[in-house]
Amino acid sequence: MKKILLLLALTSVAAPAAENPFPDLAEVAADSHAEVANRIEYQNLVLLPAYTVVARHYYLAPNHSWVTYAKQGDRAAHAWHGRRQAVSGRKAGIDLIELWADRDNLTAAALVISEAPVDNQGNHLLAWLELLPTQVRQDRSATLRIMTQALRQGDSARLAALMHVPDDVIHKTAWREALQPCLHAHLPQIRASHPQRRGIKIRMNVDGKKRSITLPLQKDDDGYAFVLDTAAFSQCQNLPL
Repeated sequence: MKKILLLLALTSVAAPAAENPFPDLAEVAADSHAEVANRIEYQNLVLLPAYTVVARHYYLAPNHSWVTYAKQGDRAAHAWHGRRQAVSGRKAGIDLIELWADRDNLTAAALVISEAPVDNQGNHLLAWLELLPTQVRQDRSATLRIMTQALRQGDSARLAALMHVPDDVIHKTAWREALQPCLHAHLPQIRASHPQRRGIKIRMNVDGKKRSITLPLQKDDDGYAFVLDTAAFSQCQNLPL
């Protein structure tokens, strides 16, 4: 029986900043403070509409020392040449947020801290959100470049973000064209797979003719995720640069 890999499940592995940026803080599951975590991720990211969350890390911060945490974010972002970016729309009395991105805007991260404590000990909830610019998935050359880089670095989080796409992106021709060099080598696996719930058709050049291929996708509330054999993307490392 073929071993199945759900790429979306890898979003917690291998992030832009490989090292824990806050080693002195206790990392906690988002479920332990679900209401605040939900607000941090969704309400605050309204200020960052050009980004999609790739991976998330939540910490209990014993005090509201925002400057200290932001400097730690500077050090974490330095590993991938990230610099602080302006975030418009912030107001007094709400969660604080900082954004980092590299020069080409191909890798990004955000740091958010809750405005109010989340427990009786006075801890605030600190979130380190690793981001992927949504423009990457809408530009063929950028998609190929980031996908290749993610594969070479073993960065399954970014690869999963490229594979897991919202409804408004998956129907874009550029996104489909960008995937063709990667998927073409895996037509046998694709044809032998069984999409769960529904699939998306893509036109590919097969034996010199344009044919419709149904991609093995699983639909969820956010978009689609690929479900393929563990070896299904091995040839993607040979994508043209």
